Amino acid sequence: ALQEALSIAKKTENKSLEALVLNDLGVLYVDLDLHKKAKKVLNNALAIRNKIGGKYDTGNIYTNLGQVEVNRCNYDAALKHSKKALSLMKRIKNESGVATDWNNIGNCYIMMGKYEKAQQALQEALTIYKKRRNLLGENIARINMGVYYCRTGQYDRALYQYNVAMD
Repeated sequence: ALQEALSIAKKTENKSLEALVLNDLGVLYVDLDLHKKAKKVLNNALAIRNKIGGKYDTGNIYTNLGQVEVNRCNYDAALKHSKKALSLMKRIKNESGVATDWNNIGNCYIMMGKYEKAQQALQEALTIYKKRRNLLGENIARINMGVYYCRTGQYDRALYQYNVAMD
């Protein structure tokens, strides 16, 4: 279905739709662990978006590129993409996107062993999710905070975060 939608977008020269479909295709490739394909189509989507504009969609593409790089254990590149996404989401005042990107940045810092920065980023995400009453996002942030606490030897705090997330 995505390939068909991509074909239609190209035939009708609908660049906005083409970028959207390429982004969705990139997410699918991430889910299938096809990271080279994901990176290629997401970079194509980004090139189109950079030509035609659209900060929201561009932010989503950067978020997804960050996930590709996390899955490839390329945390510096993941952090770079996530920070670009965060900047765009802040500019358009998309709080949900801001929270997601803070969460992704926190995860990058955990993987890089930069625990103080990880805690700060994850706390930003958790605060936004709580404010927006986004229970799923809050639970994801709490689980990630639990990982942070485990990595820093604070097992009681980790257990607390995991228990709150499971309630």
